[in-house]
Amino acid sequence: MGGFLDTLIFLSVIAVSWLSTWLAHHFPEYKKPFLGMGISVMALHLFFWKYAPRLSGEVIKIYPDFLGGNKLILPLPVGISFFTLQGIAYLIDFARGAASFIPFKEYTLFKSFFAQLVAGPIVRVHELLPQLRKLRTPSLDDISIGLSFFCMGFFKKIMIADRCAPLVNQAFANPGAFSRQNLIIAVLGYAAQIWADFSGYTDMGRGVARILGIHLPENFLSPYLEKSSSEFWTRWHITLSQWIRDYIYIPMGGNRGSRFHSSLTLLAAMAISGVWHGANWTFLIWGLYHGLLLIGQRAIRWSGLQSFINQSFLWIPSNKSHSILILKIFLLRKACALLCRNNIKCSK
Repeated sequence: MGGFLDTLIFLSVIAVSWLSTWLAHHFPEYKKPFLGMGISVMALHLFFWKYAPRLSGEVIKIYPDFLGGNKLILPLPVGISFFTLQGIAYLIDFARGAASFIPFKEYTLFKSFFAQLVAGPIVRVHELLPQLRKLRTPSLDDISIGLSFFCMGFFKKIMIADRCAPLVNQAFANPGAFSRQNLIIAVLGYAAQIWADFSGYTDMGRGVARILGIHLPENFLSPYLEKSSSEFWTRWHITLSQWIRDYIYIPMGGNRGSRFHSSLTLLAAMAISGVWHGANWTFLIWGLYHGLLLIGQRAIRWSGLQSFINQSFLWIPSNKSHSILILKIFLLRKACALLCRNNIKCSK
């Protein structure tokens, strides 16, 4: 039943997004209403499957008789976040004139390309469809690189993520039973686990696609070696960060307007990013935390303190920079791992 339901939901997203563009294409005078309707339907559909169970539980805490006191339980369809955001991106690009109308067969092929369907990256029409239209015979380099990607992703998932999981799960389930040193190891282990899990799946998908001669975009680029909060988000889940920038942050105003307005916009965008990662209040706090880090970095730059800070740390030998980066990652980022790990459900 689960597989049938997942397929039905996936096909419904294809139908709604394509039908919206078909109506907008054939009735241009109603382009905005048709596309707006399609975007709204898909956004509400994603909200329902990911967040309705959580919200029903919160309402029951206030009104115990709501739904007869029974929390709504829904199976989360596989890959729903990725293929829904991909569909929304196409509708917005079509509204902006950045994407053209696509025949149904081609659109279905684009949406159902298996290598990026379940765990990303979130590939846009202009990145994938031209390659599918002109399929080429994979070269030996494609096969070699693709196998390397796949093996690297498989190693990350099996040998890192799955090996860290038992320790992390035990420590976060009952932190009082573990020493401070073991909790520190668990926090660092979770940092490795979530990176290896996310990027491992993506590498395997990119590897399979490359074996077929298809290039998918990079999604994780050594994120823990970043030198600033803003650089982290150009390295971590890159296609999601770009999606939030292009379809949420910039439409809300982006860097236009006052510094106060742009800061609020950034905070809202990061809060949405946090909620996307999981239907839990801790993920909202995690998103706000990262938003505040980004705002703080901007404030330092606006105040002119950046040059002072750079000068203040000139005494650090260059060969120690890697260790300092690791320490900063632990202090500034993974200190919230215990908070976010509570009842975690990774995005699907």
